[in-house]
Amino acid sequence: ETKTNDGVTLKSQGVLGKDKFRASVEAAFNHNNLEFKDIKVDTNAKVSGKMNLKSVADGLDVTFAAEDGLVSANSCAAKFGLAYKNADFGTFNTAVNVIDGPVVTADTLINYQGFLVGGEVELDTGV
Repeated sequence: ETKTNDGVTLKSQGVLGKDKFRASVEAAFNHNNLEFKDIKVDTNAKVSGKMNLKSVADGLDVTFAAEDGLVSANSCAAKFGLAYKNADFGTFNTAVNVIDGPVVTADTLINYQGFLVGGEVELDTGV
């Protein structure tokens, strides 16, 4: 793993097996309140990455994750989401996978005077 003077992190790996060679290259960097992480390309024809737009509003981040691979492996996904964190309230996260379904997921953890309660729900619209 290497980190440049500009804060870009680069990581690569390779594995030579009996019948084939597998490799991947991964990168991550920040620019102002925009965070790019898990940007990855590998020899299995898979490309993926995540982006977070931090502090859109007080405690609110916007997230995006995408993955593309072989169509025969059905490994494509694109998720948009929101993440809210507040020390007094707790957390709330929601995401929509716009390719598969669409499928909507949400989870929350609520803090009330030191007592924590949480839950998660997923809805496959089947559209």
